Amino acid sequence: MAVGGKHDEPSFFTDAHGQQQYENTVADYFEDMGRNMCWIQEWYREDWPLENITGTSSYDFVTSQRGLRVDVEEPVRRRESVLVFADRAGFCKLFMEHAPAQRITHVHYEEM
Repeated sequence: MAVGGKHDEPSFFTDAHGQQQYENTVADYFEDMGRNMCWIQEWYREDWPLENITGTSSYDFVTSQRGLRVDVEEPVRRRESVLVFADRAGFCKLFMEHAPAQRITHVHYEEM
């Protein structure tokens, strides 16, 4: 049986074997990737505020910056109807449970 799955296929490797294989190869791959990748999270810090109930936190943040010429319009505060293609683990439903209620009019879940 596959790890974490519902399939009946035989597993050719144990978890310990897979972990050992990972530890033996990951360092080489990361070394190769490090030469050819840019890791943007290391370049700058982003102190952006979390969204507020009214949906204006980004607008308020940008317009409060000193010395910054602001050519942004105030956001339209409208409610949305949302179509969710749900996953088997239920993460999408958890995300939608924590979405601001005043921003959503209707949620339709399409189960897979």
